[in-house]
Amino acid sequence: MGDIRRQAILVADDDNEFLSALGDLLSGRYSLTFARDGREAMAAVRLRPFELAIIDLGLPVIDGFKLVKGIQGAGLHADKLQSSAVMFLSGQSAPQLKAKALSLGAVDYMTKPFDPDELVARVARILATVTREASLRADAMTDPLTGLANFRSFSESLERELERSRRYGLPLSLVTVDLDHLKSINDEHGHDAGNEAIRLTARVLAGAVRRFEVVARQGGDEFAIILPSTESSDARLLAERLRGEIGAQVLRGERISASFGVASWSEAFCDAPTLVKASDEALYRAKRAGRDRVSVAGP
Repeated sequence: MGDIRRQAILVADDDNEFLSALGDLLSGRYSLTFARDGREAMAAVRLRPFELAIIDLGLPVIDGFKLVKGIQGAGLHADKLQSSAVMFLSGQSAPQLKAKALSLGAVDYMTKPFDPDELVARVARILATVTREASLRADAMTDPLTGLANFRSFSESLERELERSRRYGLPLSLVTVDLDHLKSINDEHGHDAGNEAIRLTARVLAGAVRRFEVVARQGGDEFAIILPSTESSDARLLAERLRGEIGAQVLRGERISASFGVASWSEAFCDAPTLVKASDEALYRAKRAGRDRVSVAGP
């Protein structure tokens, strides 16, 4: 068995003795990152997601409250931070501070000095809850037949990538994929064979894209690929390569094939509905032209 990834914790505090003590308590079980002021903590969050952030209320440069607000306001790792949790640690025990911490979304507030066993137990409880909620969230965003992102996940990802393209002027392409003649496979070999064809296609698509690209099953035998920072010409090349890889698959003696529609973000296709419609219409043109081909939306 391979190593199981350890849960990541960010510890933000300017007390070196405290950081050392927390390291002794938690480093054997978790992957720890230390920050000694709020700016360092913000930089760390920009680089990677954390399951838990343990934040000192009195941080230098940016205090604990402002740090949490800054992370939330910047929308950093919006697709990943939703599964994180915040625990405040402070030498102050005023009820109004605890109330403010909880109102910001903190799951716990401990005062210093703390009991080591209690802190370890609280951290374990928080991370167990984070893991459980992340699993439920993943199930809600995953297609059960293929393990790909489902339509809900696809829609959220597309909106997020479109916003990024608009903000930074980056290219974005969308590829819609539809299996050819799935009905014939179902009629001749049964629905189990049809499901096998769908899973086989999903594996080909998922195996051919970069980690930051999204492959989703939109329903039935239709798939979508979101390609951030990708021009139309490069999206077409990828679609042609995928068409060839799917065409090389044989299921129960029959060659599988698929048709592709490509559309890219532009003034004409500037939001999710128009981009999806353009990709779908390009796909239908590929179908009408004889299937097993790639069509690109104009202009």
